[in-house]
Amino acid sequence: MKKLLIIALSLASLYAYKIDTFKDDIVLDVAKIQDIFKGDGNDKSQDLFNLLKDDLDIELMTKLVLSKNANELSAEKLAEFQSIFIERLKKDFSSKIDLVKGSSLELTSTNIDDKRCQANMKVEYEEQVKEMIFKFRIINNECKLYDIDILNTSLIASYRAQFLDIIKQSGINGLFEKLK
Repeated sequence: MKKLLIIALSLASLYAYKIDTFKDDIVLDVAKIQDIFKGDGNDKSQDLFNLLKDDLDIELMTKLVLSKNANELSAEKLAEFQSIFIERLKKDFSSKIDLVKGSSLELTSTNIDDKRCQANMKVEYEEQVKEMIFKFRIINNECKLYDIDILNTSLIASYRAQFLDIIKQSGINGLFEKLK
């Protein structure tokens, strides 16, 4: 699962695409990611994270991982959480980058409707083929990434379960402290 997580986070560079070039842009970025995976550079982690950091749909991701608790935060605290959450994603990503060396990726299909875009991928690692689904929300004619399903498990649902458990035990301030 850790290897699939890092591949998924790497593929999160598939983040903000114009609807009319969605599939072509994803194909190009998958090729870039594969080149980085195959490389031996020391900055692989940073190179991959730089692909994903700017246009994630962090607003929706925040609402989804915090559930009803997002509505109880002030705008300032919500912005602070978003910053901490991005750093958490980056930390999780960086700590697992070496697990995916030699993995291969393939775009199998894309779907676009009036509210969402989706990219279906196959990833091969350790002689196994697994499927991943990248979910995007359409905002201003762009598809922005908000979730990834790996092995039929939502990345956002996994974070939400962890975060809500911490909130239940230690409150929202406990979550902030734990994530820092």
